[in-house]
Amino acid sequence: MDGCCDAYPADEVLASGFARSDVVRLITQSLYALGYHRSAELLEGESHVKLLSADVSEFRRGILDGRWDDAGARIPALGLESPEAACAVQFLILEHKYLELVDEQRFAPALDCLRAQLVPLGANPLKLRTLASFLLCAERRELHERCGWANIGASAGDVRIAARQRLLRALQALIPPSVLVPEGRLEALLLQAMAQQAALPAQALSASACDTAAHAPRPRWDLFQDAAPPCAHLASACVRVLEAHRDEAWCVAFCRGGSRLASAGKDGLAVIWSTPDGALAPDRRASSPQSTDGAASTIASGECDVVGGDEGARTAVESREVLHVLDGHSAPVCYLQWSPDDSQLLTCCTAGRICRWAAATGALERLYAQHEEAVQACAWLPDGRHFISGGLDKRLLLWALDGSVLQAWHGVRVTDLALARSSGQLIVLTADQRIRLFPILATHDGQPRLSTAAERSLPVARPVTSCALSSDARQLLVSTASDTVELWDLAQAAEASEPTVCYVGHRHARFVVRSAFGGHAERFVLSGSEDAQVYIWNRADGALLEVLAGHSGAVNAVAWSPTQHHVFASASDDHTIRIWAPKSRTDRSAKAQ
Repeated sequence: MDGCCDAYPADEVLASGFARSDVVRLITQSLYALGYHRSAELLEGESHVKLLSADVSEFRRGILDGRWDDAGARIPALGLESPEAACAVQFLILEHKYLELVDEQRFAPALDCLRAQLVPLGANPLKLRTLASFLLCAERRELHERCGWANIGASAGDVRIAARQRLLRALQALIPPSVLVPEGRLEALLLQAMAQQAALPAQALSASACDTAAHAPRPRWDLFQDAAPPCAHLASACVRVLEAHRDEAWCVAFCRGGSRLASAGKDGLAVIWSTPDGALAPDRRASSPQSTDGAASTIASGECDVVGGDEGARTAVESREVLHVLDGHSAPVCYLQWSPDDSQLLTCCTAGRICRWAAATGALERLYAQHEEAVQACAWLPDGRHFISGGLDKRLLLWALDGSVLQAWHGVRVTDLALARSSGQLIVLTADQRIRLFPILATHDGQPRLSTAAERSLPVARPVTSCALSSDARQLLVSTASDTVELWDLAQAAEASEPTVCYVGHRHARFVVRSAFGGHAERFVLSGSEDAQVYIWNRADGALLEVLAGHSGAVNAVAWSPTQHHVFASASDDHTIRIWAPKSRTDRSAKAQ
């Protein structure tokens, strides 16, 4: 066996142009990551190719174990490109050592580390003053908030492990990748290849990063065939028209489990619809784009019967589709959101009130009436026991379900908001054309708190009306009242000064028009439009893929199903909700009827 390996020298270049040793190291790293440690060790022994040198391996273990002196002693073996890089690595290690000492309240050793080890490295004086100020933190929570350790672990041990892993990733950027192979390198290369084939960002393909609903199927990528092009499974045919609203439909949202859809609008009604697979079967009459102006619906005993309109374009709503009509608002309903477990629904109206409904029965659970003007948006916290609302009265309110306001922020008119559940960060759009980012922290008694002192903001060049967060919370769609949807990279928010992609072609100048991510791995961006059409773009490059006609009034909102990746819904001024699916699906279903 050894003789066989000797026949293939490690420095050999394969016919593909890759070095044999590089390929072996990638495979070895993947085996370790997958938990096949014995197989990885056997491969290292048989190939005579080590994933890491002894010094680099000891450096890595020293970082993760908190043996700072051992890690620092191996810096010369890292093959750094310059003395400046070596100094930067040394500073990051000692900075982390200092932070852990402060976290452990070992102030004397921490001060010694700062004075005797960090100061001689010649760091920025402002940076050193900031580090020194950490000694004054009254409690660990404050330290974690200021140094970026908040919400990275449930316990002190978890925080320490996560912080050290974060340090290792920061050091990775300074160390040549041939010396310290980046974590998950083979998976990253596979994702890049799939992204190139599917024409979307590589990070959008990462199933591990997706913050999807528990009911939603995790994306699975077939490594044995090429990824489909963007248009292969595009929802481009209207398969159903849902009617119960008496006036303009302004918002629409699928529950996280995908089996129900909620809509609301100018008539002051919110409607919960049943949308299992069978309910989305196409109706032959739904594909006509003819006008439905002047039509009206009556709601009685849970059933809706069409009174007027063009029969070729309208579909009678059956009682099995309308589960509940929530008729308790005193004004138009401009926003709604499902609770994390789909058991409750929040609705916001222009009269400054918020209603909480039991989704199973349609019963009104509680009315919240602290806002003085229209409530533009709300967001549930992950615990399902608190939520945040924002309105035109220039306030953000943090609520408990019993109606008590735990915190209030006064500033600028709020136009929309979203909550990144994975990072505990609140994203707020305000009328002064800014994207504001607020961390949400837990107080000593376990209650959530909006960290207004740690607010960051990004300026937007156009008036903002609504936003939509990607499932991995890395990117944000911002709809602007200048015929543009912007894609902002929140992962690079500190450096971001402009959107990474702009989507144009639709009409958005006067009303609130909402956009959304959609499709498998969220490869599409879609938006309503004031010209009564739905627009779909390729997320990666902004290429316009489809313009869908069917509505007869402005399309105000769109929502993609979290469980049926080829189905989405749209809400319009024509009083209807339309369900869209791929043409191939429509054709197959029609033939079966």
